[in-house]
Amino acid sequence: MIGAHCGSDDEIISGALISYTNLEQWAFVPTIRSETSANVDHFVLSIPILAKSLFTVNETFPFRKLELLVGVESSQRRGAFSAQATGYFECEFLGLLSVRTVKSVVRQLDNLLSILEGQATYATRIRLLMGRAATACCRVVPSSQRAGVAVEHSRAPDAAIV
Repeated sequence: MIGAHCGSDDEIISGALISYTNLEQWAFVPTIRSETSANVDHFVLSIPILAKSLFTVNETFPFRKLELLVGVESSQRRGAFSAQATGYFECEFLGLLSVRTVKSVVRQLDNLLSILEGQATYATRIRLLMGRAATACCRVVPSSQRAGVAVEHSRAPDAAIV
């Protein structure tokens, strides 16, 4: 883990991946399918590797692209397997934004989703893409999930939250 500090007015954020509460229920798309197997004693689970785009909005300030994606987050441990649908927004900004501006954008999406879902909604995971080439990313733990500030930095951004 690498630590870094930046002022809230430094324009360094080029994009973000943001998960919200109840997003996968609101934007439900069947992603996990149960299929028959050649062996009658088994069944097969079909789980997509890539997230599916539900809609994209292009060239609307402050976004170059705002896309709602639904994918599957899965894990396997000794004796246990789990797979869960997960939804998130992939945001690409028109230019570099400050942390303060990105926080405002996250709150505006919070408000929109609260109206659309008819219940309180808040960001659960935020990954900020930093710099024009998005060569680094920063995972932010939203205030609803932490007691203090927790920011993790890494050099290469993941393509998705899932």
